[in-house]
Amino acid sequence: MTYRLLFPAVAILLAVAPLLPAQVKPLAARSPLHVRAGGGDALRARIATDPFARHLYAHLLGTAAGEAGATQRQTSRVALAASFAAYVGLGENGTPLSDSMRQKFFRKAELLLRGLSPMVQSNTDEWQWRAVELTQFAGAYDFLLAAGAPEDPAIDALLTSFAIQAEKRLSSVFAPGNNLTLKLAGSLGTAALALRHLEGCGDSARPAAWVARASKIIDIIVWNTQSNASGAAGYSEGPYYFRYAMLQLLPFFHALDTFAEQKLGLFDQPAPASPLRDARWIALWDWISDLRMPDGRLPAFEDTYMESRFPELAVLGSIGPKHQDYAWPMRDAAGAALDEDLLFAAMDETFDFRAEYLCAGARPADTAPIGASRVRPDAGYAVLRGSDTDGGAVFFGLIGKHGIARTHGSAIGSGHKQANETAFIFYARNSVLAQEPAYPSYDMRDAVMYSANHNVLLVDGEGPDATGYPGFLLGVDAWMEDTLSGKDFSTLSIRTRYRAANITRDAFLLGDLGILIDRASSGGEHTFTHQLHGNGLGADRTFVFDSCNGAGTWMHGNAQLTGAVAASGATSQQTAVVRSHAPAYKTIAKHHALYTSTRGGDAAFVTLLVPSAARAAPPRVTRSGDGRAWIASSITRPGEHLCVAANLTDGALTMIAAERTLTSDAKNIVRAVRGADTLLYAAGARSLSLDAETVLLSDAPVDVYLRHAGDTLAFLVDADAATDLRLPLRFEPEHVALSRGAWAMEHGVLRLAVPAGRSEGVVLLSRVLTHQVPTADMPSVSFLSPPWPQPLEPGSRHLSVHVALTRGSVLRATLVNTMGRTVAERDFGLCPAGVRQLALELPGLVPGMYLLRVESKDLILTRPVLVVR
Repeated sequence: MTYRLLFPAVAILLAVAPLLPAQVKPLAARSPLHVRAGGGDALRARIATDPFARHLYAHLLGTAAGEAGATQRQTSRVALAASFAAYVGLGENGTPLSDSMRQKFFRKAELLLRGLSPMVQSNTDEWQWRAVELTQFAGAYDFLLAAGAPEDPAIDALLTSFAIQAEKRLSSVFAPGNNLTLKLAGSLGTAALALRHLEGCGDSARPAAWVARASKIIDIIVWNTQSNASGAAGYSEGPYYFRYAMLQLLPFFHALDTFAEQKLGLFDQPAPASPLRDARWIALWDWISDLRMPDGRLPAFEDTYMESRFPELAVLGSIGPKHQDYAWPMRDAAGAALDEDLLFAAMDETFDFRAEYLCAGARPADTAPIGASRVRPDAGYAVLRGSDTDGGAVFFGLIGKHGIARTHGSAIGSGHKQANETAFIFYARNSVLAQEPAYPSYDMRDAVMYSANHNVLLVDGEGPDATGYPGFLLGVDAWMEDTLSGKDFSTLSIRTRYRAANITRDAFLLGDLGILIDRASSGGEHTFTHQLHGNGLGADRTFVFDSCNGAGTWMHGNAQLTGAVAASGATSQQTAVVRSHAPAYKTIAKHHALYTSTRGGDAAFVTLLVPSAARAAPPRVTRSGDGRAWIASSITRPGEHLCVAANLTDGALTMIAAERTLTSDAKNIVRAVRGADTLLYAAGARSLSLDAETVLLSDAPVDVYLRHAGDTLAFLVDADAATDLRLPLRFEPEHVALSRGAWAMEHGVLRLAVPAGRSEGVVLLSRVLTHQVPTADMPSVSFLSPPWPQPLEPGSRHLSVHVALTRGSVLRATLVNTMGRTVAERDFGLCPAGVRQLALELPGLVPGMYLLRVESKDLILTRPVLVVR
């Protein structure tokens, strides 16, 4: 049953008759809301000469000539299209419309406008549809008036009543601070501007008050509930619902900006400030633009569907050169240009944005710029970008929210958080290969309920549940930290806590290779389960499980992903399980996930994500480690070898990985050899050597990235405190460029005085050999780990510590009490360069504080020791 049948025009006019203004003010000239000054002729010229604009306009003309449809939303869509055609006055081939056809569009739009129903029901969920109707009807009336139609008291009355109903709903204490209310506020603002000729004509029509009311509500919701005062927190309901709200906000903002550009007064008052020029809004548009995947889709985080796009943001390109980056690329999964009709359909899903798009002169981008990696810790999103061996774009997206970005400014959250802190998406070779499936719709959530905890570590089979009690009320926070990004390399860390366990995820992107090192710690025994959700299914022969090597291979489109997972613990197990995801709205599909489990008080997992062409031979996978001190995973493919190692101790150790001996106290180590290039990353390192050769030494722990290619050594350093970093070099440098700090070359060692924070530099090497043995002015002991076990209990008989030596040295260890009396000591004699474990036998110790001293011939280092009762 249509709205026109439910609310006949005659009955509506009788109902709103008391609201009619006593006199309509004459309007000498009328510019449309969304067309710039003098832009009508430019718009027509663009449609007549630009094939893309002409094709889009022809698509819209089809709607204008079609039936109104069974719902008021469809009716308002046709009214907007018909009035826009009447204003433009061109046919689908770009030539002028005949007078009879133009009058036909006039009459059709007027008839549909006179039959609208202004009632906004109390059902909150219905507001989204009434907002669409109000915006489309208001736009239709505005185009009619701009085309020369006289002001129509009947239409004025109906739109006035509709605006009054919308304002009433916005004023309710039960109006939620979400996308539905934002849509209604945007529609009220657009309606007020379309009815601007009524200001001062009667008590009931108050467009100036509506604009002020709409702007105030939008500001309160966005800057107090959905984001923070600067916009750095993004939009808490996630990418999809940001776009959904913007479908009604952008037309309102664009209209305000048109008035500001033309320096027109609104209602005999100065024009309101344009949100399009507001730094806070620009921060949000930058945020959503940074999140796009290389094919233009939005990443399927939270309640975002896998096929969601945001082409409408391209209207911001008319604001200035910088905003041209907002043009959305439209590419299919194979990287080919998307059919324009599909783009037009995307702009006409729930609200008809096609006229707005044409008025703004917007166009889709031919290709998406790969851009740099972006980490937005306040918003809880990170996008690491790289390129594959063929130059294709790679996207590694992660989520980890805290504060208002997660909670929606309230204890119960936004209703769209999905307990997916630390979740990730991996895209390469024009396909999503590892996914974080989002919900398809509210009424189908049960189908993917246990996938709510995608890509997080499960603790005893559970994650930070957002659907069960009390998790959906409280949720968990996550923080993004330790960001480091350079050419072809990016890394960050996400930490959170749930189910009585501390969780840390370190993510890396090295070219097209994705890397995860996940750690969990707790005070008791738990089963920790790592999840890797690929985009393939065994039943379709698009997933293969290699249980021997702890790897799975997923195939999608023209690409495949090999995911290899190594776990700590001697009894880790792996299984392949079927899970659900949502390719599109109200659509459920299945995929295989690789589950890797281990049990203990602590756990660690090393994951490698390696993309390649579909059906190509998968790379060779190697896992190594004792499961207690270290674990490593290596992958070899033609011309390249990658090894990732995780140190499971608090001190330095020696590990064999990829047939090389790594000695370091670093927490994480990533080493890749690509032809003549060697790349090395170490997190929290004081020392690192490869086989018998020292690579770096530091006075304090640093995160450092080194890339050695031919005669060039590039490095990135992130230090918590100022430190002295030493890099032994085989060849003398010809030139050193350092962004911060100072450097000196001494006897074959490049010494870098690095301040706290991030520093980077490049060294151009000569062919002159250096002295490669550290000189006597470098301390023989470069690192002393905390002793263990710690604290000691009375009766403990052994105390151990790791020490790193830059060269051979005589060592002695002494344990003294607070009175300075020696209670235990041992001479270790001459110890070779490298990392060594020192063990000291203890007598029975009374509770209290002690001091462990390790002495070489040129240095004394101390560490506290606590003995408890």
